[in-house]
Amino acid sequence: MMKVSVEIEINAPVNEVAEFVSNPDNEPQWFRQTSYVEWKSEKPLQPGSLVKFYVGPKFMGTYAIF
Repeated sequence: MMKVSVEIEINAPVNEVAEFVSNPDNEPQWFRQTSYVEWKSEKPLQPGSLVKFYVGPKFMGTYAIF
């Protein structure tokens, strides 16, 4: 299991930030190492969802939502 921890001060309401970062489509905008994501299940994100993420052209892992 990969664990990532980052700190930054963001001048926005917590609920807006949480909504933005919890959408896998936005990951390349806030996590620079991710070049793109590929949904392996239907949107929206929900228990059972699978999303692959890539660094450059290389596959790096799959998010499985429980």
